[in-house]
Amino acid sequence: MSIKAPFLSYQEIAKAAHECGLKYHPRGTVPVPIEEIIDIGFRIDIVPEYGMEDRFQAVAFITNDLKEIRVDRRVYEYQPGRLRFSLAHELAHLVLHADAYRQLAFENTAEWKATMTGIPEREYSFLEYHANTFAGLLLVPPQPLLERFEAVVEKIRQAGLDVRQLPDVVYDRLLGKLAQDFDVSRGVVERRLERDQLWHP
Repeated sequence: MSIKAPFLSYQEIAKAAHECGLKYHPRGTVPVPIEEIIDIGFRIDIVPEYGMEDRFQAVAFITNDLKEIRVDRRVYEYQPGRLRFSLAHELAHLVLHADAYRQLAFENTAEWKATMTGIPEREYSFLEYHANTFAGLLLVPPQPLLERFEAVVEKIRQAGLDVRQLPDVVYDRLLGKLAQDFDVSRGVVERRLERDQLWHP
């Protein structure tokens, strides 16, 4: 499959995520209402599909006409954290990769899987890095992350825990609280903290 993924820097991806948030969620509250942004803002249908993950080892994908995001039904119904990140990831392909996706041809999930498998590894890795980075920034924006990080650390200190003496304990509590606030996995929060260089015990 011949497809040309654009080269995007972290700063360009961050700018795109910030602009998306400003346009489609100007209130700036968290957790970011990703389903509302997709459904109402972009007018993309979210379509649950039985057995997608079991059969195709995939949680979600956006159709090449960019009008639907199909999601594994089990994830849709029972795994809200995975659902939210997967939706933001697929939205990133629309925001960042619309021209590349329109080059692809697939009509169903099996054809989508075959098409993705056929994309050269280098191009595919670019597409996925872009989408993962965008999703993290959209769901955990820098300024709300900083504000909540500082608030949680202060509460932990007030509870009598020393950040320097008990870094692992503090970090565990920090990840748990921030993951709850932003309604994402602890892994998403951890990557955002690392990228924004906020954790320095």
